[in-house]
Amino acid sequence: MSPGELEGARRVTPHRRSQYNPGERMKAAGRKSRYWGVWWDDGRGRWAAGAYEVEPRRRTVRIAHFQSETEAAVAHDRVALHSHGTAAPRNFPRRSLAPASIEDIRREQRCLTKSERTSRWLGVYLLRGGQPSRAWAATIHLPSGPDLSLGNWSTERQAAVAYDRAARHYVGARAEVNFPKLRTRCPPADAGVLRAEAERERKTATSSRFRGVIWVRSLDRWRARITFDGTLHHLGLYSDEREAGRAYDKTAREVFGDKAKLNFRR
Repeated sequence: MSPGELEGARRVTPHRRSQYNPGERMKAAGRKSRYWGVWWDDGRGRWAAGAYEVEPRRRTVRIAHFQSETEAAVAHDRVALHSHGTAAPRNFPRRSLAPASIEDIRREQRCLTKSERTSRWLGVYLLRGGQPSRAWAATIHLPSGPDLSLGNWSTERQAAVAYDRAARHYVGARAEVNFPKLRTRCPPADAGVLRAEAERERKTATSSRFRGVIWVRSLDRWRARITFDGTLHHLGLYSDEREAGRAYDKTAREVFGDKAKLNFRR
């Protein structure tokens, strides 16, 4: 079998099964994708693209991480074209894509990531590798001291408003701000107050009606967890909030017995 045939393909001949099925291999790495050479990386909260190499040994090489599943599939196809030519099986065989090596794709992603982190607002930037639910950070530079963190916020606008409030507190009425028309609606606040507000907003966005359950926005799942012996133990991810609550109850009964505080009565 040629290297091009070894690259993950959608179709295999009925009489001969492919020796390499990237769909099955990559399913084990995370959420299943509809495209070949693509899988969901729980740790990064992004889609990953991979390419299959034969030399020096058969292995799947991770190309890079992407915001969307389609972007990862396109990257897979570009590397396949570079490595195996137009005969390589691809996710989008009708698209006119420029071949690229793995290093080319990674270089493009690094440049893109740098530009994506730049915000249009003063004192705001996108956290690299941060959870999507807490993506935007606000900071203010004080000439007489170090930069002050104003908290991590779920939206770019919230972080920009936090900067404005801090600027008015530390600099005064002449401070350059992002939203001059919101002066009366956004009172000045110091860095400590803003960080506390950001933390309260985070807890509100991730809270559950059940004990031991939180919402993980980056994974679109409810997480059950419990603390005992001074250690926080994760009990799994659930699509249903009640199931996560019951998972907590089950472990609480095993650990604390009759003294356990439960979400549901038996």
